[in-house]
Order: sequence, then structure tokens, then C-alpha cells
Amino acid sequence: MELKMAEHKLTAQKEMKVLGVFLDEQLTGETQCANAAGKADRATAAVKRMAKHLKSEDKILLAEALALPHMEYCQNAFYNQSGAARETVERAYNRMARMVTGEGRSEQALRKLKWPRWTKRREAVRKAFVSKIYYLKEPEVLREMMPGKLEGEIQTRAVKRGELQEPPAETFIGSKQFSVWAPRVINEILQQQSKVEEGDEDMQGEVKKEKKEHKMPSDEYAKQRVAYYTYLEEEYSKKENATTRDEKGRIRIWTDGSARNTKKGYRAGAGVFYGHGNPKNRGWKVSGNQTNQRAELTALLRCIEGEEEAILICTDSTYVVKGVKRGRYKWKSRAWYKNPGKAKMIDNADLWQIVDSVLNAREEAVEVKWVKGHALPHHINQGLTTEKDIWGNNGSDVLAGKAAENM
Repeated sequence: MELKMAEHKLTAQKEMKVLGVFLDEQLTGETQCANAAGKADRATAAVKRMAKHLKSEDKILLAEALALPHMEYCQNAFYNQSGAARETVERAYNRMARMVTGEGRSEQALRKLKWPRWTKRREAVRKAFVSKIYYLKEPEVLREMMPGKLEGEIQTRAVKRGELQEPPAETFIGSKQFSVWAPRVINEILQQQSKVEEGDEDMQGEVKKEKKEHKMPSDEYAKQRVAYYTYLEEEYSKKENATTRDEKGRIRIWTDGSARNTKKGYRAGAGVFYGHGNPKNRGWKVSGNQTNQRAELTALLRCIEGEEEAILICTDSTYVVKGVKRGRYKWKSRAWYKNPGKAKMIDNADLWQIVDSVLNAREEAVEVKWVKGHALPHHINQGLTTEKDIWGNNGSDVLAGKAAENM
């Protein structure tokens, strides 16, 4: 068989080097992985020779900078590598971990470094790699190779999830085509997200103290705040209906989250406030880590799941506002990983995946707006909030606090 690239004839070989990557005829990746492991080992040895002159953290940084890139170079190109290829690189990865930590066993070294196993690391990077191509169309030439979504008159779970068609591979070599394996990776991500959505959100969460406690307002305004909020509650209970709407006719909802140090340890609660006397006003306990950010996100999720009409959600959480407007698109394009190289998911990845799915499925629009929390009249004068938003924010804060205290 004659092979050509443009007008150039190619000679068939068992192995060839293209852009620094060794390709064998079965695309096992064994030659490339052996070459990469060798370079990584030499870099690791160089760091080891300097070890007595380096601090522990400097050894780690040098190893990550000098050895890891060799192991990771073009690993995504070799889908379904042979076992020998994977083991070659994994052994080099483990040797590097043992060297920089001084531990005798790989498992202990990886745990000390907070590094994932090599296979888990590669899985995370591959998911992030394919997600970026699929959602951001970067590069477009690879995105065009991916097939469309499944279609059918019967709305199967796969169709509802938006899974892609999976072209069959006629040969073993054919299974290594990007257009064949990439859809499988996207479908795995969608299936995993579906499992998260079907999970039990009402289970008792892990008790975890926040890294940075939510700062409450200064005590110098405590008495003024109590008096002012009491006044607002009395005034708005006279003139507001059970449900408030904005000038566009959308339902206006205030949400808040609270994490408090109770007798049972740190507990978080989420609050949703519609207006005076509304039966939908409610507080919820928070699943998972008991943090303020997770509580804020839980309150948002309860709103978008519980309302079918167009809604305006008012929150004092910049984390929620930025996450809905920008963050979720970036995180989704990385398969919800904060650091794919360390297989580390973003904080609250499980909730963000559900929020993204619910927002995408909604027919009516949702707008999320920031309002100042724990505000006072002088904040109105500064143009930072309105009287109604102070009233609504306080209503949701009270509900969130009660939910945290009563867990």
C-alpha cells in the first residue's frame, strides 16, 4: 500500500516520530511512554542530586516543572494505551513522588503530596481536554470531528441528558480515532452528572469548619440594625402582598446562606424569602460540607427548581452571582475540575452541575442580582441597595440562620 501526505510519498515504518511524538503501528503509545519516562527519570535524578541544597517545597516545584511535562506530553493523543505503556509512565510518576517526599512507598508519597494516582490524573485531564473542545470549540477542527447529539422519538434518559452519538469502530486502530473516543468521554461526564442529580440531597452533611468564617456586621451597628429591621418588617407587612414582583412582572425572591458554630459543630442553612406571609418562605439544611458558600448555592438551587415562572433572584453572594453568569461556563469546559492535573474538582462541583443543568432546561428566564447584605439606611444613600432589598435580604437571612441553628 502506498502512503502519501499531500504530494509526498511516505515509507511504511513500524515507528515514526511526528512533532516530537513516537507513533508505533498499533498506536499503543509504548515507545512514546518509554521515552517520556526516561526523560522524566533523568529530570528527577537531577533534582535528587540537588536535594540537600533544597527545601522540601522547592524540590516539589522543581520536579513538577522539570519531570511532569515529559510524562504528560501528548498523553491525550494515546487513548486506550496498552497496559505496558501506562505502567511505564506510572512507575516514573511514582518514583518522582517518592524522591521528593523521601517516603518509601508510592501510596504514602502521593498522599503526602496530595497527588492523585496517575490513572486518575490522566482521566481528569482527558475529560477537561475533551470538554474544552466540545463546549468552547477550541480548536474548531477537532470540534467538527465530534458527532451530534442522540435523537429519537422516544425520550430515553440518554437523549434527555444530551448524550452524543457514539460512532462504532470497525477496527482496533479505529477505536483510537478522536471522533470515536471523544463522544464516549463526554457521555461519561453527562452520565456522572446525572448520578449527582439523582443523589440524595437531604442526607446529613459532613461537618467542616469554613477556612474563612463569614464575617458578621460590626457590633457598633447592632442595636441600630435590630431596630431598623423591626421597623421594615412592620412597614412591609402592611403594604406588601405575599409574593413580590419586579417592574418586568418577574417573581422577586431573596436568598441567603448561613454557616454557624453551633453546639453540634459547624452547621449551614439556606433561606428563601418571597415576601411577608408567603407559604414558600423557607429554610433548609445544607448537604455536604457545612460552609457559607454551599448554603448560598443551595438557596439558589431551591429557587430555580421550585419556580417555573420568570424569576429575579436577589443574593448577597458574589460567589453565586459570578458563578451563574460566568464561572459555570468555564468550569463546565474543564469538566468541573479546578485543577485537572491534580484531579481536583471545583468547590461544590456537585451542586454547580445541578444548577447548570436546571438553568439550561428552564423555559423561563432567571436573573441573579447582587444585593448588599446586612445593609443600613446609609447604604441606601450611598446607592448600594434599596429599602426593599434590605427588607428582603434580612428575611432570607433570618430563615437561613434558623435552619442552621435547628439542624
